[in-house]
Amino acid sequence: MVECLTTPLREPSDFLAAFEELEKSAWYLHHNEGRYYFDRQENLTKLLQSLAHDAPQNQVDDLIRHRLRDMFAASRKTCYEDVLPLPTLDDVADRVRKGRVLLIVSPDSKIPPEEVQNFFYGLSQKNNLCVLTGDKTAMGSVEKAARQHYAAQKADGRIAKGHPQRDDLERKQQSYEQDFNSTILNLFDKVLFPIQRAGKSPQLAAKALDMTRDASKQFDGEEQIEKTLISNPLKLYVDVEKEFDAIRDKAQDLLWPENQDEARWSDVADRYAEQAGMYWLPPKGIDTLKSIACNRGLWEDLRNGYVTKKPKKKQTSAQVVAESEPDDAGSVRLRINAQNAGPSPRIHYAEDGPVTEASPHLTDQSLTTSALRLNLLVRDPSEQYDTGRRSAHSG
Repeated sequence: MVECLTTPLREPSDFLAAFEELEKSAWYLHHNEGRYYFDRQENLTKLLQSLAHDAPQNQVDDLIRHRLRDMFAASRKTCYEDVLPLPTLDDVADRVRKGRVLLIVSPDSKIPPEEVQNFFYGLSQKNNLCVLTGDKTAMGSVEKAARQHYAAQKADGRIAKGHPQRDDLERKQQSYEQDFNSTILNLFDKVLFPIQRAGKSPQLAAKALDMTRDASKQFDGEEQIEKTLISNPLKLYVDVEKEFDAIRDKAQDLLWPENQDEARWSDVADRYAEQAGMYWLPPKGIDTLKSIACNRGLWEDLRNGYVTKKPKKKQTSAQVVAESEPDDAGSVRLRINAQNAGPSPRIHYAEDGPVTEASPHLTDQSLTTSALRLNLLVRDPSEQYDTGRRSAHSG
């Protein structure tokens, strides 16, 4: 048909576009393999418009929530443990108190949205809150895209394989799928996270969602939020050991009671959820921090539920283990283990006399002696541990 209409001054594409627009309003106009005709049955455009218009509101809302949950699902749980899309805030307060969550909230003209700001002010566990929202009041565009997507999926059962309109339907399904995702990303493009600057009240700071990604891979909203929060000004540390010094300094400043060196560890964990100025760490990150600090001798687990950030220096000592029975000459082989003495301990010894730092020292951990009394003194050349009392061991 188009070939019959073309003239030297008009492009064939002009006519194709005109027929496409006509098809949107002429609901009984069909086309197949370049042939346009009227039929008693409504065309695909009309069918999809009717299905979209009649879509139950609760199903449209559920479709949007499910899509948001899928796009930003928490798999690594580095930033957040769960996704709560378009919630009623009063209904999610208990969940936020139990762990860090991502709330996806309808945008309004303010950043942060007013209802989110009020929710944050009333929340004790302020450091458990991450929010995805935007600054465009265009939630209707997401609903429209959701209705189109709903309609295209519903039509799948009415237009079977081999139907003249099947190819058009599949093209529209693909197009509506892409439109649905792109509309969501265009609207929900701001990440809010808690901060607290010195001398000021806690607040929610906003950053644009980082959208740099490999377009050949499936969209991973959790990864995009991670990338947003590990760039300056950063909120999230994903490698506790690599960034140990910065994290430890912040933890000691915010998570211990003021002017106290010891803290109950359960209280430290509670304050980690409450202090808006504290960094976010991966799952069990606060326990990883404790383990590294204790292993390096910077903190000490006091074994009574408390941890001190200023442990007292331990003193060196020696453990003596007999490795043989006395032989005919009365000699016995001893194994001497230095304790709390750093990576290269020095063990001085004296047989049947006083021991000093000028006394001989062992070159390995074994000593064969027939002395009735062995005196030991252990030093830590690294000075991580204080020199302990001299110890005596009878033969």
